[in-house]
Amino acid sequence: MHYSFATELVTSRQETRTGFIEFALEKNKRSKPFIESAKAFRHFSMRARTPLELLAIREIREPLLTASGLSDKSLKYFTDEDKVFAIEELIRNFLEPAGDEFIEEVVYRYLLIKGDTLGGSMRNAIGAFAQQKLIRSLLSVISGIGMDYHWLPTEKRATWKTKPDDDFEIETR
Repeated sequence: MHYSFATELVTSRQETRTGFIEFALEKNKRSKPFIESAKAFRHFSMRARTPLELLAIREIREPLLTASGLSDKSLKYFTDEDKVFAIEELIRNFLEPAGDEFIEEVVYRYLLIKGDTLGGSMRNAIGAFAQQKLIRSLLSVISGIGMDYHWLPTEKRATWKTKPDDDFEIETR
């Protein structure tokens, strides 16, 4: 394939639109577990009559930590006392000022932090999807001109392989 002008490399409006729609559908699919988790969090939180009573509900300890702004990765650096302190700060600074709306407040904060997690996951997914599309395009050109190639699978201790007879979904490997 030969390009004469840089404008030939510009993605069309329709291709861009299609990509955004695919991205939106994937994001909605991946958000389902977060939404279901938030519903369960809200259900258990309803036991509390005051923000401080949230601390006593064992089933919501992890979501409370998330709502306090701590990521799952960060938790390994905190002691139990640190975690309680983070939740107490959440209660003091945000849930108590919310008054009777403290349950909605804590669930919204949980979803905001989980939304950031989803965003990171989606950026990784889009990068992987783009990589697969590029590899598929390259393989199509290579096959089209009858060129042989070698490829290295992503699994550990993989060795270089020669062009397979059927390269179906090789871009995912």
